[in-house]
Amino acid sequence: MNSIVLTIGVIGSVASIIGLLLGANGFKERLIHAIYGFIISILASGFVYYQNSLAEITKIEKQATNLMQNNSKESIGSKRGFILATLAFLEKNKLNYPDTYKMAKQLAFNVDILNSKEDDTIESINQGRQLSDVADAMEKLLEGISGKSRFIEVDGYS
Repeated sequence: MNSIVLTIGVIGSVASIIGLLLGANGFKERLIHAIYGFIISILASGFVYYQNSLAEITKIEKQATNLMQNNSKESIGSKRGFILATLAFLEKNKLNYPDTYKMAKQLAFNVDILNSKEDDTIESINQGRQLSDVADAMEKLLEGISGKSRFIEVDGYS
């Protein structure tokens, strides 16, 4: 937000200086210069807003890529950690992905992510399988956010 205000101020100042240099004798000419300055300020503000939005999306994509690359799903604990890290990432970015965050959170809590079952029991084995499924789902979700999705080509279509 601060960069937008700063940019509008700078562009407005430049537009004012240009307006002064062009010199206008009549009211109609001054009005035209004011409209030009206003249009230039609006276009510059739109450009800065677009650049900031693009930079934020790129940053989120990089964070998702880093999270995917630094995951190790070899043990139940690391799967649980990966799921929790993905949830933290989605919570941090829930303004951009509100529904995704809600669904991922529900998916994680459906497998009772916060509670470990006793070792070597059927419940423990089932929870391990479920955690594997959720960890795989979270990885695919991060692939989608990062833009690194792997599409499968079927009969020449992708």
